[in-house]
Amino acid sequence: MSNTSNAEPKTTTADSAWLSKSASQTRGSDKKEVQFHYDISNDFFRLWQDPNQVYSCAYFEKDDYTLEQAQLAKIDLSLGKLGLEPGMTLLDIGCGWGKTIMRAVEKYDVNVIGLTLSENQKQHIEDHWFANSSSDRKMEVRLQPWEEFDG
Repeated sequence: MSNTSNAEPKTTTADSAWLSKSASQTRGSDKKEVQFHYDISNDFFRLWQDPNQVYSCAYFEKDDYTLEQAQLAKIDLSLGKLGLEPGMTLLDIGCGWGKTIMRAVEKYDVNVIGLTLSENQKQHIEDHWFANSSSDRKMEVRLQPWEEFDG
């Protein structure tokens, strides 16, 4: 059934408070919040994440998938939809611990730029992924908010 009402949506006091708080957040406060959460220690996240430290939903394509297999399936599904070709550049905003950008380098032979606000994640990507990669592609991770990205 379609909504044929022309009535304006109503805003509650809670909605107004949330919008006001969201609008007043600064880039500095966002960075502090991200670092408070993600810069606890990489060892803490290793306790409960898959070995590649992928952090979000997973795609259990098969019932017997492990968490690691389901995370890789999610990454492959997402990257496969992008139409990536060798030499293209992939920008990953909120790149986490880097598995998505490294999978893109390995599987699609693309250049990558990862943006993160977490110093620990940036260091992990540089030490774990970039230092051990044999790819000639440009691989970069920046400690930078997306609003400041200039290409």
